[in-house]
Amino acid sequence: MIDILIDSLADTARLIPWLFPIYVLMEHVSHREVPAVVRGLRLGGAAGPIAGAIVGIIPQCSMSVLVTSLFAAGHVSVGTLLATYLATSDEALPILLAHGSHGGFVLALIGVKLIIAVMAGYLADAVLGRHHPLPGPVSPPREPCSHTESVSWKELIGHGLRHTAVVVAWVFVATFLLGVLLERSGGLEWVSGSGGLGAARILAVASFGLIPNCAASVAITEAFLRAGLPFGTTIAGLSAGAGFGPIVLFREVNLRRAVVVLSWLLASAIVSGLVIEALYPVSLPAMPPVMP
Repeated sequence: MIDILIDSLADTARLIPWLFPIYVLMEHVSHREVPAVVRGLRLGGAAGPIAGAIVGIIPQCSMSVLVTSLFAAGHVSVGTLLATYLATSDEALPILLAHGSHGGFVLALIGVKLIIAVMAGYLADAVLGRHHPLPGPVSPPREPCSHTESVSWKELIGHGLRHTAVVVAWVFVATFLLGVLLERSGGLEWVSGSGGLGAARILAVASFGLIPNCAASVAITEAFLRAGLPFGTTIAGLSAGAGFGPIVLFREVNLRRAVVVLSWLLASAIVSGLVIEALYPVSLPAMPPVMP
């Protein structure tokens, strides 16, 4: 246990010099660039699912909250909201970027999730209809995770430090728990895909990904990087995660509409995971268990 603890601390500490500048840059972009990008996108039009997917890819917790608020007000379709949710990856992109040797998976993750989001979004609109009762342009509401567009570098660095601290803490917890499981099980065969548990694993990870907390995306990403979680299962879990959007969804729309949206979200994530694992069964080698 002491060896696992030390290794987890060392592995987590190596991420800090990368995560901190990434999060400071993300804060800068979110305050100076994202508002203009969001205003320029036609989220309420026929291209809504495409625009929603692009917004969802932006690694900011506020994006899913923003589109959820627009959906609750009747300004965007369910397909646009679904595309935003499916494209959202929460903390996965910064963590993958911080692991420089696996940065190539960032492009794969973005590309695959964009395709899934757009296809599922248009399918949802085709089946459920694009009707939303209050059509027309709308000024994006100020979301909980956003701040004023004019922010000093001192504030940006402060926000970046806090964001880094939270994610580093979750990375350490996830790394330590995965290390314990690897040491106790000798390799987590159920995670790496052996034993015919693929469908059950995808269902479990996608359901776990629905949890509206960055801890879920951190755990799934760390399991992909360290425990041999297959790429398809990883996509399923990260596609099901929609940041804090579902919390706002349950608060601002009736229960039936919220359940319909999240059911489509979970189903889309699971089907995508199954298809990807059937066509592209790849995973990173699981780390060997720590020996006493």
